[in-house]
Amino acid sequence: MKGTVILGSEAAAIGFSALRSVAPIHELDLAAAMQRAFYFEAKNPSCPITYQDIAKYFDLDEQKNIEQFKAPEMINDVKEDFLTVAILGVRSYPTLFLK
Repeated sequence: MKGTVILGSEAAAIGFSALRSVAPIHELDLAAAMQRAFYFEAKNPSCPITYQDIAKYFDLDEQKNIEQFKAPEMINDVKEDFLTVAILGVRSYPTLFLK
């Protein structure tokens, strides 16, 4: 329904953390897939099915990805990531860092 999605960084960060826990060597590709899903395919960044679809596209374990999305340690990972980027001075999302 138009106008019902509320955007926020936390769900997308949890989704990314869950995806990268399943396929850590594909972080950049997964981030690009998330951007495509959100901005070109209009998928909801707060919905676990969005990340399940991305996992499926990359032939990853969809069930494990959903379990990771709901796991308490993902929230802790995201809190650590948010703290790290705050220290680096990030004020808006999405932001990409390469090292």
